[in-house]
Amino acid sequence: MQHPSLLHRAAVFIVVVVGIVGTVATSKAQPKITWRPVGASDVDVSPHLRASGGLDCDDYQCRGLTLRVDNTGDDLLVIDWEQTRYLYNDGDAGTFVVDDAAPAKPTTILPHSSLSVALTPRAVMRDDVSRAPLDLGNSGIALVARHGDVVERVTLRFEVIAAR
Repeated sequence: MQHPSLLHRAAVFIVVVVGIVGTVATSKAQPKITWRPVGASDVDVSPHLRASGGLDCDDYQCRGLTLRVDNTGDDLLVIDWEQTRYLYNDGDAGTFVVDDAAPAKPTTILPHSSLSVALTPRAVMRDDVSRAPLDLGNSGIALVARHGDVVERVTLRFEVIAAR
């Protein structure tokens, strides 16, 4: 049988070590984040186009943006992904990967139909599969679509902020 003071010392040592490890782990935890629209996040662009969007986030990071485009007209609506831009703090930060694929050609939306996509800025892609989280600040989508010969443009902006 061991001496009681030795057992007491071992128990105190374990409690102290667990407390230190817990404090270090807690101090290095990521802050929680959230997002909010900057301006309208649901826009009637014209009689032919309605756009809405948001950010794809969990409690600790945003990985991309979401976009819904409604063709409210009677003709085809074409999304030009090469002209559609990712905005970061109101500057052009490049193009998007759409639904985890890089579209080689524009996407056509039939009359009175909708398209919903997940957008990942190429600027945060680490490789073909993984992506870094979006930074705090303003992110946005500068959407370019064509309805016949008419070019439609809309900008949706969102702010990634630390949650309180």
